[in-house]
Amino acid sequence: MPEAASRWTTSGSSSGAPRVAPDQALDPFGAHAVYALRLDGRAHTAADPRALRHLPGAPRGVDPAALHGYLCFSHPPDPRTLFAGVERVPAPAPWAERPAPADEGSAVRTLRALLAASVARMLGAERDVGVYLSGGLDSSLVAALLARAGARVHLFSLDFGAPWDAELEHARAVADHLGRPLHRVRARPRDVSRALEPTAAALHQPFGDPVTVPLFLLGQAARDHVASVFNGEGGDQLFGGWATKPMLAAEAYGGAGYSREAAYLATYHRFYGVEDQLLTPAARAAIGTMDAGAWLRPALDAPGLPTLLHRLRAANLRLKGAQNIAPRMAQLAAVHGLQARAPFFDTALAEWTFTLPADFFLRGASEKHLLKRAAQGLLPPVLIDRPKRGMGVPATEWLRGWMSPLRWEAARRLSARRLRRDGWFRPEYVAALRRGDDHPGETRRRRAGEKLWALLMLHLWLDAQDPPLDWRIS
Repeated sequence: MPEAASRWTTSGSSSGAPRVAPDQALDPFGAHAVYALRLDGRAHTAADPRALRHLPGAPRGVDPAALHGYLCFSHPPDPRTLFAGVERVPAPAPWAERPAPADEGSAVRTLRALLAASVARMLGAERDVGVYLSGGLDSSLVAALLARAGARVHLFSLDFGAPWDAELEHARAVADHLGRPLHRVRARPRDVSRALEPTAAALHQPFGDPVTVPLFLLGQAARDHVASVFNGEGGDQLFGGWATKPMLAAEAYGGAGYSREAAYLATYHRFYGVEDQLLTPAARAAIGTMDAGAWLRPALDAPGLPTLLHRLRAANLRLKGAQNIAPRMAQLAAVHGLQARAPFFDTALAEWTFTLPADFFLRGASEKHLLKRAAQGLLPPVLIDRPKRGMGVPATEWLRGWMSPLRWEAARRLSARRLRRDGWFRPEYVAALRRGDDHPGETRRRRAGEKLWALLMLHLWLDAQDPPLDWRIS
């Protein structure tokens, strides 16, 4: 049993339903989850699903439906895990739409107060804390609020190297504004290659976004300076960030045959819709008729949320926040002995935002309108009003660079021989991704690299499991 597993505990219930221990209160934002496995009429729970695999009689295989979910979402969607028989206990969603009279000026003041309270609560008595600073609005605002609360902030920003380091100048501007030095954390192909295996080993479940390993590198750098790290995660999901506009446009102009579920799945840019090209006939048979849209309906059609924008926000909080961003954040910090803190993932703040009218979030073409108003006076205007760029991880260039060690890592982990042996993925399709080719309708070259990265991280995670998973299709 891995050394870390000795800290994990399980509990049983003869009723067959998962029983959550008092110290395992469910986190609505998903950073800390509870997993359950039923064996011989008893339900065992653990904070890490890998602990449950060491129970006598625990299944050794993978869950094909969870694999299908991973290929669509870049993570196994709740309640599935890749471990056959192990489920993540769904966390409650404590928010519902409760419209209330809203004056924008008072809403700005309330938002500032709620954010300051969330930062103060998470800060506690600490004074030296880290901030993962992207240069964007959300992490910059968290850093400014921490500084205003009296914290000595240590700022860490990723350096991908030219020409992919455009966000660094904005991170430097924030650091200068706060009068704090900026730690540049190298995330070049060789740095990322060295961190692949320890990143995969740190994860309870695979996360296929290219930013996963760079986040590991940030924690590796921060652990020498602080015991906890703050970030701006959750800001986009909570305040209707850049991904909301395409969904609203699709809803308005989708025309005949439009499907909200299909449009939402398309925002992940993974393998939804191209399963026939990727999967072998044996894999398709193993997955069966699993409908990926079934994971979306409870969020997209949530009762009590009649406004589409609020339904999209709730779906993003649950699907992209609680099932991907928050658990990945917590696990990649914990492996370095760090506590991860995200002030936007705050229940009081989230509940309050669902009382607001839609135009407080999207005003014309400007997203996160209210948050930008709240940031005025805390950050320079140029940092508030600049267009959203996001963390542009150059996965395609990393995986295709002739001298890049990541190219050779992909060749080794995703070799045609291995793919044929395991029986899940068509070698010719994966080879096309390795050449940088994608389906004809995809015009953005980066998507091929994102898909290939998801497959690489899946195989790295599979290789890290002890005992090994029964992965091959017989």
